Amino acid sequence: MRRLPAALAALLLNTFAATASFAAPPPTAPGSAAPALSPASPANDAQKEEARSHFELGLSHFDRGEWSAALAEFMRARELYPTRSATKNAAVCLRKENRFDEALDMFEALDHDYADLSETDRALARQEIAELKRSVGTLAIHAAEPGASVTIDGRSRGNSPLPGPLRIGVGAHVVRVYKEGFVPFEVRVEISSGQAASVDANLRALTRSGRLRVVEQSGKTLDVVVDDAVVGKTPWEGNVAPGEHTVLLRGEGNLGTQPISAPVTAERDTPLTLSAEELDAGARIEPTPGGALVAVDGVAVGRGIWEGKLRPGPHRFEATAEGFLPAARQVVLATREREVFTLALDRDPTSPLWGTKARPHFVVELEGSFAVVPAAGGDLASSCTGACSSSPPAGGLGLIGAGYQLPQGLGFGVQGGYLGFAETVQGRPAQIVGPQLRSSDSGTLRDRISAGGLLLGASVSYHRGETWPLTLRLGVGAYLSTLRDDRSGDFTTSAGANPPNAPYSVSLSESHAATYLYAAPEARIGRRFGDHLELSLGVALFVLTALSQPSWTDEKLVLAAPAGHQGDGLGRFGTQTLTGAFVFAVAPGLAARYEF
Repeated sequence: MRRLPAALAALLLNTFAATASFAAPPPTAPGSAAPALSPASPANDAQKEEARSHFELGLSHFDRGEWSAALAEFMRARELYPTRSATKNAAVCLRKENRFDEALDMFEALDHDYADLSETDRALARQEIAELKRSVGTLAIHAAEPGASVTIDGRSRGNSPLPGPLRIGVGAHVVRVYKEGFVPFEVRVEISSGQAASVDANLRALTRSGRLRVVEQSGKTLDVVVDDAVVGKTPWEGNVAPGEHTVLLRGEGNLGTQPISAPVTAERDTPLTLSAEELDAGARIEPTPGGALVAVDGVAVGRGIWEGKLRPGPHRFEATAEGFLPAARQVVLATREREVFTLALDRDPTSPLWGTKARPHFVVELEGSFAVVPAAGGDLASSCTGACSSSPPAGGLGLIGAGYQLPQGLGFGVQGGYLGFAETVQGRPAQIVGPQLRSSDSGTLRDRISAGGLLLGASVSYHRGETWPLTLRLGVGAYLSTLRDDRSGDFTTSAGANPPNAPYSVSLSESHAATYLYAAPEARIGRRFGDHLELSLGVALFVLTALSQPSWTDEKLVLAAPAGHQGDGLGRFGTQTLTGAFVFAVAPGLAARYEF
C-alpha cells in the first residue's frame, strides 16, 4: 500500500471513532460545541440508521485499502445523512483513486459546510486543497446548444450554458455533449496542471433520425440514460440518430437497469421496455488509452472511464481502440462490492497508425565515418625507436546496410562497405643484410603503409525512440584487405665496398592480401524527420583479428650500392609484420536511415 501524505494521514487519525457522528446529538454544556451535522435537510431515524450501516461498512473496506468500495459506502452515507466524517473519508478515498477534481470538491465541502470542524482538521483539509489544486485544470465548453447535457468520463457535469469552466483532473478525458435532435458531440482532451482548456461543442442538427421510446415495465419513474446522458424520465420518447445506442435506467439508491444496446432505424419507432431491479454491485472501468471504447457484457457503454451499478455475479469487461489490441477481463462482482478495473491495451504491431515503428519493416542505412587506428602494431611499429616517428593510422569508412526490424526494436541485417587507412613511419633504423653482402649496411627507412578492402558482415541491433531514437548495434564479419608498404631509405656502403662508405638510396614496394575477422559494437543517437527518414551521429569500434599477419617478405633483393656501382652486393631487409595480430579502429561518423 502506498504511504499516505502527512496531511492525509493526520486526517485519518480519528476515522474509526467517527461513527459517533451518526448518534443522536447529546445535550451540550454551556460553551461546548454542537455535534457535527451538515446544513442538509434533517434526516429521519431510519435514514440515520441506514447511513450508519453504510458508513461502518465503508470503514471496513477502508481498513483493507479497498478505496473504491469504501468510497461507494461513504458516498451513500452522505446521501442519506451527510456528516463531516463521511465527507472527510470520501475525500480521502477520491484522493487515493487519483480523482483529483472530485477530491478537491469534497475537501472544499468539508472546509465550507462544517462550521464546527476542529482547527486541526480544518488546517489539514486546507493543506490538501492547496496540494490538489496543483493536480487540476479547467475546461470551458463553448458553442453548445442551450439545454445540452455535458458529461465528462461518464459523469454528468450539468447542462449548457454552464456557469463557467469546469474543474477537471490532470490526464486524458472524454467529453460528450448531447441534446435531443442533434448529433452527439464527443472529443478526447488532455489536461495538464493548471491548464485552462476549452472545447467548441458545435452540435449539428439530425438530418435523419429514429424515434426511441423507453418505459419501465412496472410503471416506475426513473431517469433514462442514453449514451451516458440523462435525457428524461420514464416513460420517455425522443429522436435519436440511427445506429446503436446504449440505454439504461437509474433510480434512487441501487435501483436501475444494466446497460443494454438499442438499435435505432431511421424513420422508425424503437420501443424499449426495461425492468428495474436492485443492482447491488458496482464497477469502475479505467481503460488505457483514455479514449478506448468500453463494453460491459458485450454492450458498448462509451469511450473512456465508465462507472455504474451492475448485478452481483460474473461480468465481462472489454476495451478496444484504433491501433491497439483488444483487452478483456472476466470478473465476478460480490454483493455490496464496488471495484475498480484497469484495462491496459497493448499496441497492435500491424496497425498503420504507428507508422513503421510498431510493425515489422525493412530498413536501409548509409554510413560514412572517419576511421582512426590508435595503433596498427606489428614489427614496424615496435622497431620505431630513437629519432623515428610515425603518424597515427587514419582513413575512412563507408557502409551500406539492409535489415529487418521487429516492433520491439530488435533488428537483424547485413552490411557491406569499404575501410581504408594509412600511416607513415619515418626515420626507422634498419639494416640491409644477406649472405651475398660483404658486410651489412645501416641506414634509416621511411615506410608508408596503406590498407584498403571490403567489409562484409551481419549485424544485430536495437533501435528505440521517437523524435531522438537510439541505436545500439553489434556487427561481425570479415575484412578482405590489401596492405601495401611503400618503402624508401638512405644507407651507406661498408668500408670494404666499392666505392667504400658511399651513400645510396633504396625504394621498393610490396603488396599483400590480408584477411581479418571483425567485431564492431556501435552506438548512435538520431533525429527523425517524418515517418521514414532518420539522420544520426555515432561511433563504432572495430576489433580486427588477423587470420595471418601481413608481412614484408623481401620479394625483391636490394642492391646495396650507389647507382652504377657494385657496392656491397644484393641483400634484404628481413621479414617484418606490417600490422599486429589485433588492430583496433575507432570510427565516428554520420548515418542516414530509411524505414519502409
